[in-house]
Amino acid sequence: MSTHKMNANRSQNQIKHILSIGTICGLILATLLVLGVRDATRAAAQSSFDTLATVDAAASTAQIGNLANGASDLQNQVATLQAQNQQLRAELQSAEAQANQYEQQLAQAVQIIQQIQGQPQTSRRFR
Repeated sequence: MSTHKMNANRSQNQIKHILSIGTICGLILATLLVLGVRDATRAAAQSSFDTLATVDAAASTAQIGNLANGASDLQNQVATLQAQNQQLRAELQSAEAQANQYEQQLAQAVQIIQQIQGQPQTSRRFR
């Protein structure tokens, strides 16, 4: 499993965990309000709940930001790899063209050698 996928799964699990804690705190607050706790205790519970809700929202926003950054990093990597792929394809085409040229030159050299070998050799002794 890729690192980005594992980070995404971990982020989703953390968000679920934070939301679960927020839900539990909300249920506790609702229970306290229903039971008619004193105003001071109710205010403290409300303050705690508000703080937790703010922390939940900030954590969720941070996790979403991390996921977005991870996706952006992946897009940048894909773009880089595509550019490298295009460069390598161009280099391959150039190398193939050069190999074809060398092959033609070699074929010409072989023909010249065959022509030379096919000609009668004359030396000064036989003149």
